[in-house]
This record gives sequence, C-alpha cells and structure tokens, in this order.
Amino acid sequence: GQTVMMMPKVLPLLLLLAPTLPFVAFSPPPQRRRGGPSFGPLFASTTTETTETRPQKTTQTPTPKFLGFLALDAAGVATVERRLQGRELDVARAAANCEKLSRFFGLTESELATIVRRFPQFLGHFFDEGAEPCLRALQDRLDLSRAELKTVVLRLPPLLCYGYVGKVAPTLAALQLRLNLSDAELKRLVLVAANVLGLSYPWNVRPSLAGLQARLNVTDAELKRLVLGAPSLLGYRFAGTVAPKIDWLQRRANLTDAELKKVLLKAPLVLATSVHGNLEPKIQWLEKRLSLTPRDLTRLVVRLPTFLGLSLRDNLQPSLAALQDRLDLTDADLRRLVVANPPVLGYSFQRNVQPKLTYLQDTLHWSDDQLRDAIVRNSVLLGYSLEKRYKPRFALCDAQGEPPHLVIKTAALSHDSFLAYLEKQERKKKQKNDEKSLSPL
Repeated sequence: GQTVMMMPKVLPLLLLLAPTLPFVAFSPPPQRRRGGPSFGPLFASTTTETTETRPQKTTQTPTPKFLGFLALDAAGVATVERRLQGRELDVARAAANCEKLSRFFGLTESELATIVRRFPQFLGHFFDEGAEPCLRALQDRLDLSRAELKTVVLRLPPLLCYGYVGKVAPTLAALQLRLNLSDAELKRLVLVAANVLGLSYPWNVRPSLAGLQARLNVTDAELKRLVLGAPSLLGYRFAGTVAPKIDWLQRRANLTDAELKKVLLKAPLVLATSVHGNLEPKIQWLEKRLSLTPRDLTRLVVRLPTFLGLSLRDNLQPSLAALQDRLDLTDADLRRLVVANPPVLGYSFQRNVQPKLTYLQDTLHWSDDQLRDAIVRNSVLLGYSLEKRYKPRFALCDAQGEPPHLVIKTAALSHDSFLAYLEKQERKKKQKNDEKSLSPL
C-alpha cells in the first residue's frame, strides 16, 4: 500500500533522472516449446548481442551447408516466408533439423531444398522427438527401405510433423481394411500416392471410395483394382473432380454404363488425367486425323482405352505418320486400318512395327504394294510377335517344306493349333505321295 502511494512521487523523479541512467535492456529467457516453433530470426546469420549486465549470449551459428541452402533467390525466400505465415524460427534449431534430416536420408542439397520450400514448418519442430520416431514406425509398418522412405517424404514433406499413432497408423489400417489390401499392396499404394497419409480417412478417403463404387457399380474387388491402377484417385474429391470426369467420358465417347465400367477398369489412369489439358485435345485430333464417326470413336475407346493415356506429341502423331509413310497409305486406308484394329495406336513404330514389316517383306519377297494390301486387308498382322510367332513359324514351315505364305494364312491360330495344322498338312502330303506311288504307271 505504501509503495502504491509513493509511485506518484517517485515517477517524476525517475523521469528527470532517466537521461543520466545507464540503459539496461531485459529480454525473457528463451523457452523450449515441444512440438512448436521457438522465436528468433530464421534467415539471420549474425550473433545476437545482449547487455553488459548479463552474460554474453549468442545464437548458435548454422553450418555453412545450411547457410548456403538458405541463400535462396527472392522467389524461394518469399515461398518459405509465405508458408511460415509470419512465424520466426530459431536458426540453430532449424540448422540442426536440416543436418539430422540430411544424415538420416542422405539427402542432396537439392532434395533438402525441395523439402524446406514445400514444408518449412518442420524447421521449428524437434526432429529427434517428432519426425524420427514417426519415420521409423512407418518404415517398420510397410517394410520400407531407407530409399523408399525417402521417396515418401519427398512426396509428402508434411509427414515430418505427423504423429504416427494418432494419424498415420489409423489411416493405414482403415485403408487396408476397406480395400482388402495385402501388406505389399498397401506399401505399393503409399509409395505411389504418399499424400493419402495426409488425408482424413473418414472425411476424405471413405466418401470418395463410396462415391466411385456407387457411380460405376463396381464390386469391392473391382474398386480395389481401380485404386491400385490409379492410386492418386484417393487424393481427389469425388463430387468435385472424379464424378465430372466420369460423366464427361461417358458422354464424349457415347458409352453405356457397362462400357464405361469396362473402359475404366482397363484404364483407371484416365480418371487421373486432365480433360481439357489432355483428353479432349487428343480425341479432337484423332477425330480430325482419321475422320472418325461417333461410332468409330466409341469403338476405339472400348477396344483400346489405354490410348487415352498416350502422349499425342510423342506417341500418336509420330507413330501414325510413320506407319502411313512406310506403307504409302491413303488417309482412307489409315482410317480403315486403325478402326479395324485399334491396338495399332499403342504400337511403337520404331521398336515394333518397322522391324516386323521389314522381316515380313524380306521373308515373303513381297513388293511394297503387296505388303500394303496384306496389312490393310488384315491389320491384326501388326499385332503378332515377331520373335514369338513369325520367326518360329517360318522356321517350322521351312523345315517341313511348307510354303512361307502359310504363316500369314494361319497367323491367328494358337501355337498348338498351328502345330496341329502342320501335322495335318504333313499327313495330306504323305497320303498324296502314297496314292501316287500306288497308282498304275
């Protein structure tokens, strides 16, 4: 009470004496906050000076490697600061986290830069107490190598701040149970779509799986097949992303529900492909290039849905151009060939078609016109294996004295059926010879 009464008298005196008193700056001692950032400049590399009345205390200088990494360009610094949302981190702790993470995985500077740019928040946590236990538990759960675990972290840097027991383990268990995944299948799924570990199973994954299953009317086994074929589906919202894409494909290719289901089970990656940036331009180009009718397009999509995943520039355009040039096909011939045998769109001209055409022409002594007419008339000839079908069968025909064109005539037969056909021909030949020998002179 006396102190309070004296304050009005003492305060003016202190204000008068203030210019002559030495200035003393007090700062609260740093506090260790588990699981969260401490405060201090993130990008500073200088020591922090204290007052003369307190012992000299400096912030631990980060290692040269860490300082070199933090010498980001303006865009990199802006990205990190934006993601930190104004928070300042302790430089020593950040440097220690980067050093420990680099040693744990053997990261290159580029890989470390990728992680820090994408998720700088981990710099303020304690690697030994948070990230490392989670990483080791995940590695044991999925039987991951250190390189595979590194792949998961590079794809999902926020994993460094997840709790294994509270977040990661429940997601893995629920996903494995819902899709009836083996441990190997679960591992494969996480390696391809690591972001699933960051999703809420009840709020994100489960509704998406339910929506996909109901829309396509697939069984649990077929749903599993879809997800394993396109694991990134787990990261998409069904109503906002997947459902519109399914509706577009069905409408664009004029597919029945049964055809739609068949197409997506064969090529689930279609659901992970952009409509306006990839699928629609590809279909428009094919329609114009081959003068396709709506019915032709439906046939192509149903017979070879995987063509939707091929690159227009690297696969479709050069392959069709090379095939047309090699066989001197008219546009009508090319259209007829592709519509009759849609898998032609997926063949590599250089590695598959060209060696096959050259071998057939040389072996059968065909002219260019004969080769073209044979392929246009029976385009499936392009689909048979050169090493497993053509070469062995030509060798068998030669050994038994059969004409080589017999291989083309019987190309559609299985191996056993072809051998049976040769035996039948041999019996006919023997019977003919016997009849000739028994006939009177």
